[in-house]
Amino acid sequence: MDDVNLPLIAGLIAVALIVPAVAAVLWRQYSHWKRAEVARDRAIQTQVMFASALDTAPEGYVVWFYQGAGEPQDSAPAEQCSRRLAVLLDLLRGRVATFADVLEGFDTPSQDILTESVRRLKGGGHGFRLGLSHTATNRRIEARGLRALNEEGEALADMVWMSDVTESAVAVEALTEQTANLKREAALMKVALDSIDAPVWVRDDDLSLIYCNHAYVKAVNGKTASDVVARGREIAPRVSVREARALAAAARASAKTRKASFHMVIDGSRRLIEVTEAPMQIKAEANEAAKTKTDVPLLSDGSGRLTAGIAYDITRQEELETRLKREAAAQADVLERLGTAIAVFGPDTRLAFHNAAFTKLWVLDAAWLAEAPGYAAVLDAKRNQRRLPEVADFPAFKDKEVARFNSLLEPLEDVLHLPDGATLRRTIAPHPMGGLLMTYEDVTDKLALERSYNTLIAVQRETIDNLEEAVAVFGADGRLRLANPSFAVLWQLNPAALQDGPPLTNVIDAFKTLFDDEVVFFRHRTTLLAALDPDQQRMTQQGRVIPSRGSVLEFVAVPLPDGGVLYCYNDVSAPERALQHMRTKAESLAASERLKSDIAARFFNAISGDMERLSQLANGKSKDKDGALAAVALSLSEMVADAQDIIGANPAHHALRLDAVDLAILVGRVERLLTPSATSRDLKLTITGSSTAGSIVTDETRLKLALFLLISATIDCCEGEAVEVSVVRQLRKAEFSFGYTGQAISDVTSARIAVDFCKRMASGSDDTLSEAIAGTHRTLTWTVPVGDAPAPAKKRA
Repeated sequence: MDDVNLPLIAGLIAVALIVPAVAAVLWRQYSHWKRAEVARDRAIQTQVMFASALDTAPEGYVVWFYQGAGEPQDSAPAEQCSRRLAVLLDLLRGRVATFADVLEGFDTPSQDILTESVRRLKGGGHGFRLGLSHTATNRRIEARGLRALNEEGEALADMVWMSDVTESAVAVEALTEQTANLKREAALMKVALDSIDAPVWVRDDDLSLIYCNHAYVKAVNGKTASDVVARGREIAPRVSVREARALAAAARASAKTRKASFHMVIDGSRRLIEVTEAPMQIKAEANEAAKTKTDVPLLSDGSGRLTAGIAYDITRQEELETRLKREAAAQADVLERLGTAIAVFGPDTRLAFHNAAFTKLWVLDAAWLAEAPGYAAVLDAKRNQRRLPEVADFPAFKDKEVARFNSLLEPLEDVLHLPDGATLRRTIAPHPMGGLLMTYEDVTDKLALERSYNTLIAVQRETIDNLEEAVAVFGADGRLRLANPSFAVLWQLNPAALQDGPPLTNVIDAFKTLFDDEVVFFRHRTTLLAALDPDQQRMTQQGRVIPSRGSVLEFVAVPLPDGGVLYCYNDVSAPERALQHMRTKAESLAASERLKSDIAARFFNAISGDMERLSQLANGKSKDKDGALAAVALSLSEMVADAQDIIGANPAHHALRLDAVDLAILVGRVERLLTPSATSRDLKLTITGSSTAGSIVTDETRLKLALFLLISATIDCCEGEAVEVSVVRQLRKAEFSFGYTGQAISDVTSARIAVDFCKRMASGSDDTLSEAIAGTHRTLTWTVPVGDAPAPAKKRA
């Protein structure tokens, strides 16, 4: 029993000893499990909290979790996509989408760069930040890759965060473009300011330089703009720096542009520089945006008040102003000496200048005028002196005059009729310096003289229009100024066309058709044009022109004091014809008297022989004395009768007396009269053909005269040999030829007179006794139309 219970007891004792130990171990294990379970629950809860927190992030992500410490790292990490990323990229699989699903929505370049960046992130933990284009949603996505590490530096997860930066990308692009434009504008503005020859600068709120252009640097002999700004070099000379800064301060304080002039030495020459300072206002945000790299604002007090300055070289202007003052003084001195009343009123209507003639004309107090009264006051003073035209409403007249200062743009000229009968010509013109320039000229005497002149011109015009002579006046420019009706009638011109003042050449060419001979026309045209030629000597020219047969014009060209020419034509056709007729008649009478003398001389020469014979018979003793005396007396009687017929013949005053004439008897009588004359010149007179010519019907006296004259002319034209006369009777005419042999005498007055007389006689005959004369120095022919007739009975025994 004891042996049986002993193992039991031993077993119980062992159990008693083991159970507490086991229970302690189990309890410890249970406690450890319990703590692990709590830790696990807490970890799960934390994971859920972190996952929930990550899901609420505005950015989506894709994450790859790695295994814990002590676990193998060669297995692929767990991949997870967030809900926000699924929504952002419009992933159909949602949170279970893979990285491959994420890549599908991006364009090819984005896929390539994202894949490469994720590979480098997983391989070596290299983070990245990319800008991607998601074509599926048309969004701009910013991807940032990073690796999460524990305290021991072990990788826990690789994450790629993605956010929608579409709006910010557009804004960044706009800001980038705006920034580029601003930089471009700033560079352009800097180049533009540097290209300006005038110095330009900017001052800050404490009047210190913060900018200057290249011209400013050159003006102050600086190196660079930054050096000049750093050193604060002022463009004004040292003695005027305070005034220049004060000018900028005044511009900033008054918010108005201020100007001042300073003399400076630039490039070794003294120049006058006009400095202009203008205020500038910059907003507070612009001031903040203008901070430098050292975070110092552009304006220390934040007021935004700057001044911009520019300097102009006005040396040339100063010289011109000085010259203008000198010329104005010289002009005033000249105007002071003029007899024309002159006054200059400034833009404020006050009298700025007047000369002595103005004071004298208007009878105004010189001391009062020196006080520069207004134009309205001057008008009142003139009215008080009764030196203005009488007007019904003087206030309205005065207002109209004063209003010219603001309305007159072009010079105005009018006439003032004063109460005392004087007439003034007034000229009002805008003055270049502002205001009005007024001149007054007393034209009372001039108008009276002009009226007298116009009256005189009217009288002269009326006189010229009523002259029978054709008169035309051409000016120095060659255009017609005046022409009377006779001129238009003479040259058959249109009076209306002459009113337009045509040139002389046109007027001359218009009456070209009235000339029969172009040579005469062009000669007369040259004469008329020469009278207007300024290079020719100006002197009176006169002459005569025959435009057509039966028309004779006398003309005279008289140069006028004003450079023009007066042409006057007088038609002397009728007086010329009468004069020509009288001249012809006188010449005919003179020739007739000379012929009569010549005929008488030849007659006495012809009867001298018979007279001697008669004397011999009377003194001698002859058986047939009485018969011889009767024959000589009969011969003398016939010669006296023939001489009377020849001397008394005047074809111009006697009608034709036609009768039957025996040519042999008529020629024999003429031969008997002229044979002594031929013999006295040692010439033999031979007449042939008369005996066979028979009888003709003609004027015996005219034919006897013609034969006597022509034979006498032939005798006088030769010497030393013979004179031959032939008579040829044809059907309806008789032809007389007169020739000679021997030396010809070129100029014999009696012969020339005889031939000319025969020509005039022939030209005055009618168809019954018409003839043609053709002569050379050897032969002269007379052809006489005749009629047939029986031989007449002898008139004298």
